[in-house]
Amino acid sequence: TKDKMFSKLHNVQPYNDNIGSNNVPETNTSASKRYYYNQKQDDARIINECYQSEEYRKIRLTYYDGGNKIQVFNSLWYPTYNLGNI
Repeated sequence: TKDKMFSKLHNVQPYNDNIGSNNVPETNTSASKRYYYNQKQDDARIINECYQSEEYRKIRLTYYDGGNKIQVFNSLWYPTYNLGNI
């Protein structure tokens, strides 16, 4: 879960970025901006959530839900520049 992934990070907050015009932000989310993109031909949906913390300049969580055919979870973590080479 996100709580477990973020438990050792400091000052986790929604990432402040404009994701793009094809994505529609969901309102009333307390933890992050959530963006949904529905692919009608495949009856699938993609959910992206972006965060930032003192240790990471961007944390992107992506969930692809294709029903009974496929589900994929992916995360990318970009460390802050002030950490140097890690």
